[in-house]
Amino acid sequence: MSTASSMTSEENAAFKKGMDNPSSPILPRIEELRQQILEKSAAYLKASQISKIALYGSGPYARPLLRQPWARYGIRVSCVINSENITRSSIGGVPLVSNSPSDLPSDVQAIVIVSPEQSQLYIQQIRERFQSCNAQIIQLYGNHDADYQRDVTIERLTRTTELSSQDVEWLLENRGERHDASLDMLPPARTELHLRRYELAADLCNSNECKTVADLACGTGYGADLLARSSHSQYSGVDIDEQTIEFAQRRHGTDKAKFYCASACETAIDSTSIDLIASFETIEHIEETDQLLKEFVRVLKPNGLLVVSTPNKMGPTPYHVHDFSFESFLLAISDRFEILDVVGQLPLDTIFDQTLPPGMWRIDQSQVDADAIGRENRKPDYLIAIARVRSE
Repeated sequence: MSTASSMTSEENAAFKKGMDNPSSPILPRIEELRQQILEKSAAYLKASQISKIALYGSGPYARPLLRQPWARYGIRVSCVINSENITRSSIGGVPLVSNSPSDLPSDVQAIVIVSPEQSQLYIQQIRERFQSCNAQIIQLYGNHDADYQRDVTIERLTRTTELSSQDVEWLLENRGERHDASLDMLPPARTELHLRRYELAADLCNSNECKTVADLACGTGYGADLLARSSHSQYSGVDIDEQTIEFAQRRHGTDKAKFYCASACETAIDSTSIDLIASFETIEHIEETDQLLKEFVRVLKPNGLLVVSTPNKMGPTPYHVHDFSFESFLLAISDRFEILDVVGQLPLDTIFDQTLPPGMWRIDQSQVDADAIGRENRKPDYLIAIARVRSE
């Protein structure tokens, strides 16, 4: 297997900075989806009886939208607000006006921000600048990474959830490895990566009528919300961090979902008592991989299922001791388990396989080249193995 090299202090600092200012994965801009957003925006404006708008954004984004889809809804673009100090007086025959409220035509009823590179600070500045006007501010594209910067996220979670300020501060400090995907604390594509693995495990629980489920290295326990209700399963969450388990029990614990503080390599769960183990983003943290696999084997019932995931050659982090490739990941597991399926995962909503959650597809185990098993011209960011204990 491949072992990750130790990180330099600069790499560690960069990783921490990335956690304080998380970014969405780079997703392909799908023209069909863009058109849907435009059509819905135009329909909203018409329903609001708005017929004259101004576009706010750089030329490359504003120019294609000078007429359509607005014209089909009886809406006219009166002007483009000059946000880039362009020296021309018009774009495509539509007047350019300065970035000043006094130059905005009085008949403009809405300002439509058309640039996708928007931050909340950028939006707020526009709102403040034009607050003296009667025009609505319409944000064309959403889900901006700035929504998930540390201070913004702390303010939102404190305001919109029942969590204490101490809980929120702790979650944000630890979201590099122990975030809670049931909360709006990471960009949606990254949150869905984690939740969809639990969807996959829940589907397996249902199809195999699993009654007992263990989530080893469960983190904050949000997976219980999916696994504990699948097939009426009894859920046991295990994590090595005591504060994490205390939070998990308080937020996600129920009569059917219990949490315990222990190592994934030594869980104290009864032998041969579990129908399915889910262990996501765990194996790369454990120095002695075989010790972890032995514990999986010990607690699983005969014919019990394992669902385990890992990043696919994504490089070192302060937390990982292994950097698995497709080949080394399968090699590590296959010594003690029969691998039934290998699944690739990308942060996409594309449905590659109707039997799997979005962004997932089955991989031929004979493949060893990560670039040869990709989708959307990308190798899988994550690998998921579904396996059964090898019979003696």
